[in-house]
Amino acid sequence: TTTTTTASTTTAASTQMSPEVVALLQQAVALMDNGDFAQAVPLLADAVLAEPANTLALYFAATASIRTGDKRLAHNYVKPLVALDPSYQTITMYTALLEELGLDNELCEQFRMLFELIVDDPRIVGEDPTEVAFHLKAWLLALRRQGLRDEASRVFFTMKKALGSELVPFDDPFHLPRYFERGLQAKPVWSMDDIPELVIMETNWATVLGELKTFLQNQPGSTWNLEGDEELVATEGSDGTRGWSEAKLFEHGKFVGVADQFPATCALIRQLPSVVDLIKGAAVSGQVTFLRLAPGASLKAHAGAANSRLTAHLGLITPDGPVLRVANETLQWQRGKVTVFDDSFDHEVHHRGTEARIVLYMSLWHPDLVARHGLQPNPRVHTHDEL
Repeated sequence: TTTTTTASTTTAASTQMSPEVVALLQQAVALMDNGDFAQAVPLLADAVLAEPANTLALYFAATASIRTGDKRLAHNYVKPLVALDPSYQTITMYTALLEELGLDNELCEQFRMLFELIVDDPRIVGEDPTEVAFHLKAWLLALRRQGLRDEASRVFFTMKKALGSELVPFDDPFHLPRYFERGLQAKPVWSMDDIPELVIMETNWATVLGELKTFLQNQPGSTWNLEGDEELVATEGSDGTRGWSEAKLFEHGKFVGVADQFPATCALIRQLPSVVDLIKGAAVSGQVTFLRLAPGASLKAHAGAANSRLTAHLGLITPDGPVLRVANETLQWQRGKVTVFDDSFDHEVHHRGTEARIVLYMSLWHPDLVARHGLQPNPRVHTHDEL
């Protein structure tokens, strides 16, 4: 919600406020409309101090604090705001903030309140029906992060019954895509028999590992970054490095990042139509990237946004210690072997070993979607000047 949209509310509600607070809010809103949230924060703090039960002042103060990146300060405003005004808008603001702060216990209580509103009137979520799946996914993951697996399953089936298959289209309490393509086989772990084109990666794993070793010898540690998903890292590496990092080769239907340093690997990737080619003109969501997991690191329980893709990992540097849980299945990586799973199922990773693990991560189209629509050659890939 933009401040411009809500600014008119300041005038509408001014009869219930002191003139001093009205003036403070009007000054703050003018600053926020110009993008100056930092200067608005102290004005809004004064407004809340003068009228602690003023929901408009609390809302603007929370918004400005979020926009300046001060999530703890925002929490101080949103918590009383929700107590005064437990509406869909304020609770969803609160849940988003609690997720970023990692306050799962408080988050679950807010989701309980939120779904009471949704069950009472599903239209409250607006025009996008995937909002329900988005919130339900976050609630179930928060429960499981606290070890409350049975409670998560109970919540899932209760909401499925209350809201129906249109709003909760998936049938497994571990399967949590926001964007759900109907009619696709759903299982957490897949076999190489399901995706035979990936055999070429197992056959040539030593070639990929050879290029990776050369890269590791020649590149500084700063080459390994992570674009997004930082909030999924529960613990960083015990060796002083980032818990989870990557060196990217392919994204958005084209070679990117350090691809020019992996010519043989990229030649193999070109031979994976489910990875590089298009469906209805679109590239698969995801990447091909080397993923490094530091010893001692762990990733929180999470799930991908869509069931239209699968995830494959080619094991390259696979010491003892790292474990992947997908739904109720536990997996370990093996050097030279491909592990395939559906990342729209709840999954998490823990590394209890002493050496870094590195895999080649590949996003690929779901085979049922390929059978349904067919693949179109990607012209950006099937030319030798792409790299």
